[in-house]
Amino acid sequence: MKSILERFDLLDEQSGAATGTMLSCSGDSLKSVSPIDGQLIGKIRCATDEEYQQIILQAEKAFKTWRLVPAPKRGEIVRQIGESLRNHQKELAEMIILEVGKIRSEAEGEVQEMIDIVDFAVGQSRMLYGKTMPSERSMHRMYEQCGIP
Repeated sequence: MKSILERFDLLDEQSGAATGTMLSCSGDSLKSVSPIDGQLIGKIRCATDEEYQQIILQAEKAFKTWRLVPAPKRGEIVRQIGESLRNHQKELAEMIILEVGKIRSEAEGEVQEMIDIVDFAVGQSRMLYGKTMPSERSMHRMYEQCGIP
Protein backbone atom coordinates (compact mmCIF):
# COMPACT_ATOMS: atom_id res chain seq x y z
CA MET A 1 0.00 0.00 0.00
CA LYS A 2 2.75 2.48 0.89
CA SER A 3 4.45 2.17 -2.51
CA ILE A 4 1.55 3.79 -4.38
CA LEU A 5 1.24 6.47 -1.70
CA GLU A 6 4.98 7.17 -1.86
CA ARG A 7 4.88 7.37 -5.66
CA PHE A 8 2.33 10.20 -5.49
CA ASP A 9 3.83 11.81 -2.36
CA LEU A 10 0.72 11.10 -0.29
CA LEU A 11 2.25 9.80 2.94
CA ASP A 12 1.88 13.03 4.91
CA GLU A 13 -1.35 14.81 5.74
CA GLN A 14 -2.83 16.43 2.62
CA SER A 15 -4.86 19.58 2.18
CA GLY A 16 -8.46 18.86 1.27
CA ALA A 17 -9.07 22.11 -0.61
CA ALA A 18 -7.63 24.10 -3.49
CA THR A 19 -8.22 27.20 -5.58
CA GLY A 20 -5.89 26.29 -8.44
CA THR A 21 -3.18 25.48 -5.90
CA MET A 22 -3.50 23.47 -2.73
CA LEU A 23 -4.42 25.51 0.34
CA SER A 24 -3.04 25.20 3.84
CA CYS A 25 -6.34 24.39 5.49
CA SER A 26 -6.85 24.77 9.21
CA GLY A 27 -10.00 22.69 9.74
CA ASP A 28 -10.39 19.24 11.25
CA SER A 29 -8.27 16.31 10.14
CA LEU A 30 -10.15 13.55 8.29
CA LYS A 31 -8.73 10.03 8.31
CA SER A 32 -9.05 7.74 5.29
CA VAL A 33 -9.08 4.08 6.31
CA SER A 34 -8.92 1.13 3.92
CA PRO A 35 -12.05 -1.07 4.01
CA ILE A 36 -9.82 -3.99 3.05
CA ASP A 37 -7.80 -4.24 6.28
CA GLY A 38 -8.69 -1.17 8.34
CA GLN A 39 -5.23 0.37 7.88
CA LEU A 40 -4.84 4.13 7.78
CA ILE A 41 -4.34 5.26 4.19
CA GLY A 42 -3.86 8.94 4.89
CA LYS A 43 -5.14 12.12 6.46
CA ILE A 44 -6.77 15.14 4.86
CA ARG A 45 -6.93 18.57 6.49
CA CYS A 46 -10.40 20.01 5.88
CA ALA A 47 -11.22 23.64 5.13
CA THR A 48 -12.93 25.79 7.73
CA ASP A 49 -16.19 27.57 6.91
CA GLU A 50 -14.25 30.80 6.25
CA GLU A 51 -11.75 29.02 3.99
CA TYR A 52 -14.63 27.36 2.16
CA GLN A 53 -16.23 30.75 1.49
CA GLN A 54 -12.94 31.93 -0.06
CA ILE A 55 -12.87 28.82 -2.24
CA ILE A 56 -16.39 29.59 -3.48
CA LEU A 57 -15.41 33.19 -4.33
CA GLN A 58 -12.35 31.96 -6.25
CA ALA A 59 -14.46 29.38 -8.10
CA GLU A 60 -16.98 32.04 -9.15
CA LYS A 61 -14.15 34.26 -10.37
CA ALA A 62 -12.53 31.38 -12.28
CA PHE A 63 -15.87 30.49 -13.91
CA LYS A 64 -16.21 34.02 -15.29
CA THR A 65 -12.86 33.56 -17.04
CA TRP A 66 -13.42 29.92 -18.05
CA ARG A 67 -16.77 30.65 -19.74
CA LEU A 68 -15.03 33.08 -22.11
CA VAL A 69 -12.69 30.37 -23.40
CA PRO A 70 -14.06 28.95 -26.68
CA ALA A 71 -15.54 25.47 -26.32
CA PRO A 72 -12.91 23.75 -28.54
CA LYS A 73 -10.11 25.19 -26.39
CA ARG A 74 -11.86 24.04 -23.22
CA GLY A 75 -12.22 20.64 -24.91
CA GLU A 76 -8.47 20.54 -25.52
CA ILE A 77 -7.82 21.04 -21.81
CA VAL A 78 -10.28 18.26 -21.00
CA ARG A 79 -8.50 16.06 -23.58
CA GLN A 80 -5.21 16.65 -21.74
CA ILE A 81 -6.86 15.57 -18.49
CA GLY A 82 -7.91 12.38 -20.29
CA GLU A 83 -4.32 11.77 -21.40
CA SER A 84 -3.18 12.08 -17.79
CA LEU A 85 -5.87 9.58 -16.76
CA ARG A 86 -4.65 7.19 -19.47
CA ASN A 87 -1.02 7.60 -18.41
CA HIS A 88 -1.87 6.76 -14.78
CA GLN A 89 -4.67 4.24 -15.31
CA LYS A 90 -3.09 1.41 -13.30
CA GLU A 91 -2.02 3.67 -10.42
CA LEU A 92 -5.47 5.26 -10.18
CA ALA A 93 -7.04 1.80 -10.10
CA GLU A 94 -4.68 0.88 -7.24
CA MET A 95 -5.83 3.94 -5.31
CA ILE A 96 -9.48 2.94 -5.82
CA ILE A 97 -8.71 -0.58 -4.60
CA LEU A 98 -7.14 0.83 -1.43
CA GLU A 99 -9.73 3.46 -0.62
CA VAL A 100 -12.95 1.81 -1.79
CA GLY A 101 -12.09 -1.87 -1.53
CA LYS A 102 -13.14 -2.79 -5.07
CA ILE A 103 -11.62 -5.73 -6.90
CA ARG A 104 -9.01 -4.84 -9.52
CA SER A 105 -11.25 -5.33 -12.57
CA GLU A 106 -13.92 -3.05 -11.10
CA ALA A 107 -11.37 -0.41 -10.12
CA GLU A 108 -9.87 -0.46 -13.60
CA GLY A 109 -13.41 -0.15 -14.99
CA GLU A 110 -13.98 2.98 -12.86
CA VAL A 111 -10.90 4.63 -14.35
CA GLN A 112 -11.91 3.57 -17.86
CA GLU A 113 -15.33 5.13 -17.27
CA MET A 114 -13.64 8.44 -16.39
CA ILE A 115 -11.65 8.24 -19.62
CA ASP A 116 -14.79 7.46 -21.63
CA ILE A 117 -16.61 10.46 -20.12
CA VAL A 118 -13.65 12.70 -20.98
CA ASP A 119 -13.68 11.44 -24.57
CA PHE A 120 -17.41 12.17 -24.78
CA ALA A 121 -16.92 15.68 -23.37
CA VAL A 122 -14.15 16.40 -25.88
CA GLY A 123 -16.50 15.44 -28.71
CA GLN A 124 -19.23 17.64 -27.28
CA SER A 125 -16.84 20.61 -27.26
CA ARG A 126 -16.86 20.54 -31.07
CA MET A 127 -20.64 20.65 -31.41
CA LEU A 128 -21.03 24.37 -31.96
CA TYR A 129 -24.65 24.50 -33.03
CA GLY A 130 -27.98 24.99 -31.30
CA LYS A 131 -31.48 23.62 -31.75
CA THR A 132 -34.78 25.27 -32.50
CA MET A 133 -37.82 23.48 -31.16
CA PRO A 134 -41.56 23.99 -31.10
CA SER A 135 -43.27 25.48 -28.09
CA GLU A 136 -46.71 24.81 -26.67
CA ARG A 137 -47.33 28.58 -26.57
CA SER A 138 -48.57 30.30 -29.72
CA MET A 139 -46.30 32.86 -31.39
CA HIS A 140 -43.40 31.59 -29.31
CA ARG A 141 -40.28 29.62 -30.15
CA MET A 142 -37.57 28.04 -28.06
CA TYR A 143 -33.95 27.73 -29.06
CA GLU A 144 -30.50 27.00 -27.71
CA GLN A 145 -27.97 29.74 -28.09
CA CYS A 146 -24.24 29.65 -27.50
CA GLY A 147 -22.89 32.65 -25.71
CA ILE A 148 -22.17 34.23 -22.40
CA PRO A 149 -24.99 33.95 -19.87
